[in-house]
Amino acid sequence: MSKITDDVKAEITNGYMSLCESFGINPTVGRIYTVIFFSDKALGLDEIAAETGYSVSTISKSMNISENIFDIRRFRNPGSKKVYFECEHSAIAAIRKAFFEVLGKNIEDMARIIDGCEIKLREDESEKSRAYLRNVQKLKKDYEAINRLLELMSGPYKFDESKIVKDQENGTQN
Repeated sequence: MSKITDDVKAEITNGYMSLCESFGINPTVGRIYTVIFFSDKALGLDEIAAETGYSVSTISKSMNISENIFDIRRFRNPGSKKVYFECEHSAIAAIRKAFFEVLGKNIEDMARIIDGCEIKLREDESEKSRAYLRNVQKLKKDYEAINRLLELMSGPYKFDESKIVKDQENGTQN
């Protein structure tokens, strides 16, 4: 590696570590991501551990988070038990995965929990239940609005990433 590539890798690694930290995620996750990002081949846990200096156990625990928020793909080669990770090199795919798949599922789960709690609170006529019900109903409205927003953002107006990239290369925008 040259000094320039070392500097670039360090800057991007620090950026991802800071990004993770700003969301309350262990910065280790950002470091692991950039090792995979800059690799020209798929890496196993041992290789990621060797590159980062973290234990295989730490890498293993961090991979679920990494896969949920970044454009990392987990796979096994046919006939092998070894798990490999590779970067798809698509920030759009990472945002789509984190925002729509992970966050969207959590929003749906929380909406179901809120609905169930609302039903229980309606059955109890105590003063405390009525106070809880008012707060739960406010929360329900917020989650309904968030769910509508997610539906609008991911609905029938799906975009073609390759077209966006092509338009950017040609200097045009939709």
